[in-house]
Amino acid sequence: MSNTITFSFHNHYGYKAWMAKITGTDSRYGLSRAFCQQDRTSSRSGKTGDVDIEIDAPGVYEVGGTKRNNGFRVVWVKDGKLAWGHIEKSRAVAIARLMDDGENFEDARLATKSAS
Repeated sequence: MSNTITFSFHNHYGYKAWMAKITGTDSRYGLSRAFCQQDRTSSRSGKTGDVDIEIDAPGVYEVGGTKRNNGFRVVWVKDGKLAWGHIEKSRAVAIARLMDDGENFEDARLATKSAS
């Protein structure tokens, strides 16, 4: 399996990108999150810059604090390598609920995948 996928975002004035793995649901915030480590490079003023976030495990991830790239990503293993795609919030919530009920991520991902 390929070890990592790197997501890169640009911090615009007033925006600070973040990425979190969805670990289930939360009564207060809707979704339970584990925030990912990130490498930041900043401009001289510190108000803009770039953020790189390496993902090394399958799961549902939420991106926030960006000007244009907020939303949900799903990361899974395909042909021995990590692959990813965008998903709607409703599917992210459905996966989180199934994981709360004891399903592992891959079974939850497959259970919520629409027939193509």
